[in-house]
Amino acid sequence: MAESQCRSLCTGRDRSRSVTRDSTEPWLPIRLHRSSPGRRDRRYRRRCGSQWSSLSPQASSRKSSRLSATACHLQHNSPRRPTIASVSNPPIEISVVIPAYCEELGIAATISAIHDTFEAEGCGFEIIVVDNASTDQTVAKVEELHLPTVRVLINEINRGKGMSVRRGMLEASGKLRLHCDADCAPSLASLPKMRDLITAGADVVVGSRLGPGADIGKKQPLLRRIAGSSFQTLCRVILREPTRDRFCGFKLWTGTAAADVFSNIVLDGWTFDAEALSLARRLGYGVVETGIVWADREGSRLSMLKVLIPVTRELLVARRNVNRVASGRRKEIVDRLSQPVDHAPAEPRVTPNPD
Repeated sequence: MAESQCRSLCTGRDRSRSVTRDSTEPWLPIRLHRSSPGRRDRRYRRRCGSQWSSLSPQASSRKSSRLSATACHLQHNSPRRPTIASVSNPPIEISVVIPAYCEELGIAATISAIHDTFEAEGCGFEIIVVDNASTDQTVAKVEELHLPTVRVLINEINRGKGMSVRRGMLEASGKLRLHCDADCAPSLASLPKMRDLITAGADVVVGSRLGPGADIGKKQPLLRRIAGSSFQTLCRVILREPTRDRFCGFKLWTGTAAADVFSNIVLDGWTFDAEALSLARRLGYGVVETGIVWADREGSRLSMLKVLIPVTRELLVARRNVNRVASGRRKEIVDRLSQPVDHAPAEPRVTPNPD
């Protein structure tokens, strides 16, 4: 009987009924006065304690109705949060990798020019600056730009330009990957032509100061040109790499070719360009050389006598590495070379070295 009386109390039925205390269930109220359902529920809740929710269907219904009303209010009146699709960035079409060492004077202007160029196109892009243990304010100048498309990778130890470019190219995620020097802003005018060559079927487009259509403005000093020509000849003899201008700091790679080549080269110094191009050609990737706009700046003067022996040693190491990598992937190379490629008529393509 006590249970039925409890249920009638919870549901609000039989309001004027008087109840005497049951010796077996002392928690029941001595007398129930006529009152509003709200007061009666509050009294009963104080006596039942934590069992109120399970014993009272009225309490459960009120709680569920309040939750439903709150959810409805939030659904119709809360500001709509942006979905993942609305806040996600566009896919990265091109990654720009800039190796930098003590470039505080011009790095900000170069990054701004690159950013404005791709921002105007509306394509997804990223700029990766790899600081090679600079001793000046290079990193600070980059961070002052506050551009969300710019990342800075810092090498704690200066291991050379090749190591910086390799790290940046492997960190990049773009379908195209441009490796350029910190003063490459004038050469951006040649980028559309290089992208057209990629579309035509090339895997690597080498910006050349010696190729047809090159616009270099002021020429380099005579001694520097002689030293550069000597290094080019040395690379051609040791690596059998026919590219005329291997060390120009403006090269466009497909993402596939860049990931494959830069994960297999070993040189950390400035001669890495020769190894990378030689390996790309040996692996069957199409390499094209095209003239670009170039503004030369005063650089370090290399002494041929001081660097001849170290450079020769590095190129021999590169040749051994290129032969090792290529010999282990001979079938893949044959399959890649057998694929037809739509060559651009105005830009003759350098055929891959059969060796």
